[in-house]
Amino acid sequence: MDVTIAGWDIERILARRLDTRRKYATARAGALLDAGFDLMPTFTAPHYSLLLPSYTSEVARQLVEVFGRVKDNPHYQPRRKS
Repeated sequence: MDVTIAGWDIERILARRLDTRRKYATARAGALLDAGFDLMPTFTAPHYSLLLPSYTSEVARQLVEVFGRVKDNPHYQPRRKS
């Protein structure tokens, strides 16, 4: 999971880190924390790990609900085949 921080806004993340992804979804860190999820820094900005409280279909449903609508990535570039 990537987070927007100084120097890493959503456009830069989509264009430089997620450019091989067709779709993406966003959630505010506060909404994830309020829903019972924990965020752990990986010390490689702008990346964080999202910790699930348990591995159940209920937790998965809750996570999808927090992230909401899936959007098209306007910076999508298919991977080049070698």
